[in-house]
Amino acid sequence: MKIWPSSQNISETQIQSMFEACLDDAPIGIAFYDKKLQFIYVNSVLAQINGLSVSDTIGHTPSQILPDIGPRLEQLLQTVLRTGKTLKDVEITGTTPGSGTVRQWIANFYPLRIHDELIGVTVMVTDITNQKRAQQQSTEKTRELERVFRLSLDLLCIADTDGNFVKVNPAWEQTLGYKLEELEHRKFLDFVHPDDLEATQQAIADLASGKSIFDFINRYRHKNGSYRWIEWRSLPYEGKLIYAAARDITERKQYQQSIELDESRLEALLKLGEMGDRPLKEITDFAMEEGVRLTKSTIGYLAFTNEDETVLTMHSWSSIAMRECMIQDKPFVYPMKNVGLWGETVRQRKPIITNDYDAPNEFKKGYPKGHIHLKRHMNIPVFEGTRIVAVAGVANKQEPYNESDVRQLQLLMDGMWRLIQRKNSQITLMENEANLSSIFRAVPAGIGVVVNRVITKTNDRLCEMTGYTSKELIGKSSRMLYPTEKEFLYVGAKKYGQITQRGTGTVETRWIRKDGTIIDILLSSTPLDTGNLEKGVTFSATEITERKQNEKAREQLAKELKVKNDELESIIYVASHDLRSAMVNVKGFSRELADYCQTIHSSCPPEKLARDAAFALKEGIPQALDFIGTSVSKIDSILNGLLRLSRLGRQAPIIMPVDMNVFMTNIAQSMQLQIREAGAIFEIEHLPPCQADSSLLSEVFTNLIDNAIKYRDPSRPLRIRITGKTQDSAAVYCVADNGMGINSNYQQKIFEPFHRLEPAKTPGEGLGLSIIKRILDLHNGTISLDSTPGQGSKFYITLPA
Repeated sequence: MKIWPSSQNISETQIQSMFEACLDDAPIGIAFYDKKLQFIYVNSVLAQINGLSVSDTIGHTPSQILPDIGPRLEQLLQTVLRTGKTLKDVEITGTTPGSGTVRQWIANFYPLRIHDELIGVTVMVTDITNQKRAQQQSTEKTRELERVFRLSLDLLCIADTDGNFVKVNPAWEQTLGYKLEELEHRKFLDFVHPDDLEATQQAIADLASGKSIFDFINRYRHKNGSYRWIEWRSLPYEGKLIYAAARDITERKQYQQSIELDESRLEALLKLGEMGDRPLKEITDFAMEEGVRLTKSTIGYLAFTNEDETVLTMHSWSSIAMRECMIQDKPFVYPMKNVGLWGETVRQRKPIITNDYDAPNEFKKGYPKGHIHLKRHMNIPVFEGTRIVAVAGVANKQEPYNESDVRQLQLLMDGMWRLIQRKNSQITLMENEANLSSIFRAVPAGIGVVVNRVITKTNDRLCEMTGYTSKELIGKSSRMLYPTEKEFLYVGAKKYGQITQRGTGTVETRWIRKDGTIIDILLSSTPLDTGNLEKGVTFSATEITERKQNEKAREQLAKELKVKNDELESIIYVASHDLRSAMVNVKGFSRELADYCQTIHSSCPPEKLARDAAFALKEGIPQALDFIGTSVSKIDSILNGLLRLSRLGRQAPIIMPVDMNVFMTNIAQSMQLQIREAGAIFEIEHLPPCQADSSLLSEVFTNLIDNAIKYRDPSRPLRIRITGKTQDSAAVYCVADNGMGINSNYQQKIFEPFHRLEPAKTPGEGLGLSIIKRILDLHNGTISLDSTPGQGSKFYITLPA
């Protein structure tokens, strides 16, 4: 290959050898190509890259010896030959017979000229495979670090000693609520809590001087205005930069604070527990001040509710609130209807937190002139069972109120209320003990306590009843009060058996007084401890000697009264029967006499009769007989009613199950004529069964329906409706009508015998409802009335189901 011109002093061969030696020593692969793209020179480095000897390379094109990368090389060579321009830093990736694996090269293509004539191309090749791999590894490591940076749950950042965030990872978004772009390249000191600024600036100064910072803690502002506790580990880098890893320890801090608060609250509760003998105002004032302290508030208040939770009465204000409130004549009583936002804890029956009191709120009603300005407010209801008994509130904490504040205030106020309850219970107990002691002494019944039937306590009345003194009774067996051993044992067994079954025992017995007099006693007992009778039994003794005598007298009178009633019923029955027989005769002979008068009148011509006799026969005697007949009919009706009442007094009903639906259908059919003539609408709903004497029950419903027809309102069609239901093991039936109704003044009287609403207008003797009531009494049933004049009546009948 001759590529160098001959020299006058150096032979062309020498020059050629020198040039080739120089090219072979080069650290890069070098080749010359002619215009046919054939190798005309290749140095040893490129021959090694190709994996071919120089002799196997010279005279061949790239495609002939390098099948993988040859076509690409030829395209590049042709470009240089066509344009005459250099191609630099062309990356070629592929394989050669010498590489075996994919490798990467950087190739530079230069036009080869002699005397400005383009005769070929010079190519210089450098193997950059290892360099590329190192670069790729570095890139991947950088990417891996970036992924770790972005995915880390910890707070990672790069900052500078001027106090700027340079780069932060996404964990900051979760912690502070800001977007990354809102944090990066901003002064991180802008987010630091004012109380932590000085310590943070000192930490920056230490980092700028080359010191590392570990376990540094400060607070950063969240986007919502709250602060998060951050723990830092920071390293300086190249003077200005700071590499830092941090962790949100807010929950840990809050837990620590919660423990401290719990300890503080426990200490407050212990102090409260020691204030049982202090006045109520002192207890509530202490609890209120502790509530303000525990919630880190500025002011606080405590109000009590009335029984129905309609009024709040202010009881305690914290000292600062009383000092700063400028309201003149502060009100202490607040009706709930006038209370605004601070009353919502009662209305909603839960704690209410308002962290922006200036924000619009539908429940606010404003506060009066001179009232302390509120920034934040929180209050809670204090419950006793399901009733709210008090409202405790705090306000103007520097940071927002949260559930921890609710918990601290709730537990403290619950403890306060328990103390108040205990204090009230102690006062009530003392008052009750005093009252019971007074009652024990003054009660007219004899009262005492026995333990295993040995008397341990007595009142004055017990001593009066027995004739013994207290000293004579206490410590003695109660056997001394009983006339016989048998009665003593009976009372013990009876009374203790009742106590075991139902907790109390009552028995009638006899006692013997000190003077030997026997008295009747009603003895009632209850144990001091239902689970352990050995602790003692309280008893009360009432002398019933006179009552027992009265009972015997009453029993004797009842027997005599029954005999008299039986005699009276017999007399009524006999009298009614005899009178009815006599009335039958009177009525019959009156009718016969009327017939005779008619016969005489028709037999004698008018001209043969005297005028007066004619009048007597024609008008006077018949009219008198008519009056007699009417009166006799009335007496007969009365006697029939009395006989019916008399029979009911002696008749025992035959009680059997009654299918009321079938029963009422039969009643309706039997009264179909009266119902049709009255033009009535008769309705029967489904009725429950009952236990009754069906024949007597028929009289009850027939009478009620007949009354509805009699006393119907002529201005509208009559409607009668029968309904029924089962209620508390009884069958209740209703006979309702839209008749004239009954005035309230007469509603109790209509069940009395012989009482009628309109005697002149309606037939009957007023015994129907009396008979109904007597029948229902025999069934242990009832009848009642609900009636409105002009609207109608409803009769309610109750019978055993």
